[in-house]
Amino acid sequence: MFKQIFRHTVWQTLHSPDWEKLPPELMFCLAWVFADQVTRVVSPIGRQPKDLDRWFATLSKMNLVDYHLIHLLPNWIRHVLLKSTSVRMLACLAAELIALDSEVPSSIRAAIGRSDATTYIPLPEVAAASTSAPPEFWSLADAVPAFVRAGWLKDSDSFARRDAAELLRTILDEDSTADPSLYAALVAVLVPLDAILDVELLNSLAERVAAWFDNAEIVDLAPSHQAFLQVAAEVHAMRNDIESFKSLIVTLAASFSAKWPHGRVRFDDTEAGRTALQLMNIVYMFGSVGRDRTILQRTEEIAAVLRAIVDVWPGVRAAVLTLLDDLGSQLDADTACQSVWPTALEIRAK
Repeated sequence: MFKQIFRHTVWQTLHSPDWEKLPPELMFCLAWVFADQVTRVVSPIGRQPKDLDRWFATLSKMNLVDYHLIHLLPNWIRHVLLKSTSVRMLACLAAELIALDSEVPSSIRAAIGRSDATTYIPLPEVAAASTSAPPEFWSLADAVPAFVRAGWLKDSDSFARRDAAELLRTILDEDSTADPSLYAALVAVLVPLDAILDVELLNSLAERVAAWFDNAEIVDLAPSHQAFLQVAAEVHAMRNDIESFKSLIVTLAASFSAKWPHGRVRFDDTEAGRTALQLMNIVYMFGSVGRDRTILQRTEEIAAVLRAIVDVWPGVRAAVLTLLDDLGSQLDADTACQSVWPTALEIRAK
């Protein structure tokens, strides 16, 4: 519950001119303290009120404008907002206990990793590379170096690499002809691509994504394929390469149109409906991530890709119009008039 309350609190600050004037560190601390106090008040001792937890989760859902504003914040705040989980918080607690020379309870150690007689493997969300937060914020610390100091991990372990670029290079050095979904999943889980500033490395990943796509037979959007498309969306967004991303998405949409050539596709519980929704989510992700783009650029690119999807998969026309209407409602009138609404009118005129 604390995580949901904290996120909702920060979402509110993003739209407040008064909060914009505060240093990011102070904003973070005030939001954290407020969320802690609210959690203490609304949480009965010994149990979590699930209905209230779900309500806060609903409040903290983000739209495209929220994502755009978050990308204006420092990396470390963005990562704690988007990727922090209860498991990662427990890992930070374990690291703090190690730093204080205190014993880590076995229950916490078991909750953040798996071990046998000789090895300890942190869960993927703990092993993922972290961005550097101010050192006084123990709750945002990278826990893995503490695990190495405590002897849980060896310096030579793959998980001991903490630099995002180094982790990505390690993955890209593996056999490129092996199962692409495996390596895509490793990148998606372990590597925060928005922390990588090396343009050549991002270009190498984009080339590998193209090779993975050529080798993979994507006939649906199973979880392994979703990881691949997540990486594709992120790396093309980081490179501001809408054409490569649009080409990939259009190829997929054309194959889905051939698979379901008849009838209107809705966002329902049919295979076609689920596939269409997952495909649109990937397009939305492309518009949501990446640096150095205005909200107008983000919405123009989303609209352009959605327009291209309808061209090759006419069955999703009504579903795409629903998405465009929803996106337009999130924007101010000037931005919507320049990006979303013209595309919606073009599609309706078809």
